[in-house]
Formats: sequence, structure tokens, C-alpha cells
Amino acid sequence: MKRTITILFVLLGLCAFAQEKVSIVQQAMRDELERNMKELKADGFEKPFFINYTLLDETSVTITATLGALTNSIETKNRAALSTRMLVGDYDFNDESLDNNLYSQPQANSIELPLDDDYLGIRRSLWISTDNVYRNASRQFAKNKELLKEQNKPLAEVPHRSFAKVSPSKIDIEATEVKFDKTSTEDYVRKVSAVLLNYPEIISSNVAFIYKRGYRYLVNSEGSMNKVPTGSVSLMISVGLRTSEGEFVFDNILHHYITPELPAIETTIEEAKQLALRIIAKSKAPSMQESYVGPVLFEDEEVASLVVAQLFGGEENLMATNNIPPLKGFSYEQKNTMDKQLGKSLFNEGLTVKALPKMKKYGSETLLGSFEVDEEGIVPADETVIVENGILKVLLNDRTITKPGQVANGLGDGPGVLSIAFKTTIPSGAMKTKLLEQAKKDGLDYALIVRSNSQTTGGALNVFKVYVSDGREELVRDAAMKELSRRNFRKITGASNEVSVYHLGQERSQLSVICPKAMLLEEVEFANSTFATMKDEEYVPSPLKK
Repeated sequence: MKRTITILFVLLGLCAFAQEKVSIVQQAMRDELERNMKELKADGFEKPFFINYTLLDETSVTITATLGALTNSIETKNRAALSTRMLVGDYDFNDESLDNNLYSQPQANSIELPLDDDYLGIRRSLWISTDNVYRNASRQFAKNKELLKEQNKPLAEVPHRSFAKVSPSKIDIEATEVKFDKTSTEDYVRKVSAVLLNYPEIISSNVAFIYKRGYRYLVNSEGSMNKVPTGSVSLMISVGLRTSEGEFVFDNILHHYITPELPAIETTIEEAKQLALRIIAKSKAPSMQESYVGPVLFEDEEVASLVVAQLFGGEENLMATNNIPPLKGFSYEQKNTMDKQLGKSLFNEGLTVKALPKMKKYGSETLLGSFEVDEEGIVPADETVIVENGILKVLLNDRTITKPGQVANGLGDGPGVLSIAFKTTIPSGAMKTKLLEQAKKDGLDYALIVRSNSQTTGGALNVFKVYVSDGREELVRDAAMKELSRRNFRKITGASNEVSVYHLGQERSQLSVICPKAMLLEEVEFANSTFATMKDEEYVPSPLKK
């Protein structure tokens, strides 16, 4: 009898799957979620009012080579839970409302899932995860109720988190079919790495190709059901050598692509050669010993990296914090007071920053950070103005609300596509002239240019001294930039009218930045970087040296 019921149960589930044209993975997620919403209840504890399952189903290919020989070529399949989230209570007050211990959130991020499309196997894994999460969530909610009672105050007067109500999302996107030839890609990577055999000074080198493709599935009790393609393609060339003084010098080129179809191999081979020549030149360049305070011109990707680091790095960043003041006991919490700065002029008065998460192209450039729905199932607006003419307008927020006026804007994972623009710009060719004029005004013998590796991302900072007397440029090494404050960032004295797109981050945290190709800051501090050196005798030379 039990066997008959089980077979009927599976057939009913698969019939629903066929009628609604959803995958077995989605059907298993939805059926287990509905069962738990109806039946999950422990004596003495309340039922959950919200359950969310997010799964990642992805295949990755990694190919690496050194000096013309493959060192790794592997294809792996991964299916794992990104989140099993459950809330007990209600939207205003629940198990997450008062607990400020970020290491004990009621989530299970590592559950074992079958790699095959095994309907019952997927449900069983979700059941185990849900059971464990419910134990923690229900107990925590009971504690929160007692703690709130002790305060003897209305909820509105107690620092707490609430959970934002949002409209359910139903997004189903099929990935575009792309051709991928693993054998030819292995040959490509092998040939590029072989180029570095011609530079025996380089003691370490590697070429790595990583291709990921798959889907992110989300199902929640509000009715959201999403299937979104995931994937990334990257090609990195890394080199390292040690100077005669024993100092290690490293550099790399990192490209992000939309498909695994790589550019003509002649192009990449030439880039590998230029990378080798650049690191050799850098190893012979003079070390920057003195401190420097003055104007600095940032070019290409360094503009994007600088602005993103200032806006979203450090404690005072533009991501809304989920921390709340503890009601009792000791609790460490990072401070982020930016919510109190809304409406204030914090940045250069001509700076406007927008999140454009759904923008897929800028001119002919594909924007790799574009997304339709975030990892909580929220569909963001086409455009969100974050900073307008230097005034902070909004923070990037997920569904956790800690302050009045906050809304879930679908940007809790990041903006995806970021537009950085200035009200006043000048031609790109005039930026160096403006830099030297500022240095001369400040009584300096030289200024600095920080230049990235053309249209590539990654690699070490390339810092050049530019002499006021004749405009001559000199590459220097061991130059480290001191951390910038908002005060430094307000003093942007020029931005180029030429705009480009840069891709920052890796894999799921991809960010596409549309910004000027050059930006001049009036005052930045640089000093010598203090890296340890290892002066060793070389008893046996490298076999590559002739």
C-alpha cells in the first residue's frame, strides 16, 4: 500500500511538472515548500509564515596551462542551496527581528543535493534543510518575544528588523545555446602559455580559462518562482618574477567574456608578450622611496575601481546595513551611519551615480552585470539614482528593513550595472595637461598617473611619475596608495568626456561600470609599499635560462 501511495505521489508531481512546463528541480522545490507551509509545526512553537528556497545548478570548466603544458583540465557539476530561509512570526516581527548574531542566522547554506534530476532526492534534501532551519527559527522567535516583553515598550520604540513585503516575481529565462569546444580551448590556453617560455626572467606563469554555466532557481511561499541563467567566462594570464634585490613582482591580465568563444589567438598571444615585457620593465624600474601628496590622474579601469571602492567599500558604504543596536549584553556591530546622511551633499557636486541593473548593452558593449531579478526574488527598477550631483539619494537595500522609510529596492546584491557621470567634463587629451598645471601650482616637481592594463582588468597598479618640466613619464614600483576618505573624493578636479565600460568582480558578483576613461583627484597620498624581500643565492639556475 505504501509503495502504491509513493508511486501515485510521484506521478502527481510529474504531471504538474508537464502541464506547467517547469523543470523537475523547480517542481521538487515548490512541492516541498507547499508541504512545509501546510504541515510544519512543532509543539509549543509557531508555524513559519515565509519560506524561500534558492538553488544553484551549475557546470564549470577549468583549464590551466604553464609554459605550453596543460596543468589542469576538469569539468565539474555543482548543485547546491544558496539559501534555505525561513521566518517565523510575521513581516513586522519575526525570528530575525532582534538577533544581532550574524553567525547564527536561521539559514542552511550547505545541503547535499543530487546532481541528477531526482525529484524525490531533491525534496528529501530540502526537507532535511527545512527541518534544521525551522528548529533554529522557531526557538529564536520565542526568545525574541520574551526579549520584547522585557522591554515593556511598543515594538515601534524598540530597534528591530522587519521583513519587507514585495510583489511575487515569476521570471523564466532560458539560456542561449552556445557552442563550446573543450579540446580547441585546451589548445588555445596551451599555446598562449607557451609564449612565456621566451622570457626566462619570469619564474612563475599561468594561463587560466574558467567557464561556468547553469541556472539559479528561486521558489518562495509568496508565489515567486524564478529560473535565471547564470554563468561567467574569464581568461587570466598571470606572471611573476623576483628582482635582483629579492623583491617579488606580480602582474596579470584578466578578461571577462559573455561566451566561451575567445578572441583570435594572435591577439591574446600579443597581450601575453606585452604583459611579460611590462613586468620585466617594472622589475627594473626605480622604487618609489619618498612619500607623495598631490594631484593624481587615474585612467581606464582604475577610475571604475576607485569609485566603486569609495562607494561600496569600507564601513561607510552605500549598502544599507542590517545591524541594529543590541538590547542587552555585549555585541560587536560594524557601524554604518550612511542612512543618516541621506539628502546630504557628500561627494563631488557634479557626480551622479545610477544603478541600471536591467541594461544589457551600452553601445556595442555587453554589460555582464545586468540582471532581471535579485537573489531574494525582487525585480529592481530599471533605474535607481543613488547619488545626484553629489547628494546621497538612496542606499542599496535588501528585504531586511531597519529604519523607517527604507524599501527593498532589489539592489541588496549590488547594482549590477553602475553609471558614473560628471556634470562637467573635458577632452581626454587635456587631462594630462590639467594634471601638470595642478602639480606646478602646488610647487611639485612631478605628479602621478595610475594606469591600468588597457581594456583589461586586474593586475598590479602601474604608477608613473610625470615630470612638470618636460612631461616625461617614468614607471615606478613599490608605490602604494593610502586609503581615500570622502574628503579626498570631493576634490575631483576633472573627468574626461570619453566614456568606457569596465567589468569588475568575479562570477556571481559581476559588476559592469560605465564611467569616464580618466579622472583627476586634487590630493592623493602615496608611499613606498613595505613588502618583504628574500635575498637568496641561486645555486642552480632555472632550466629555462641559457
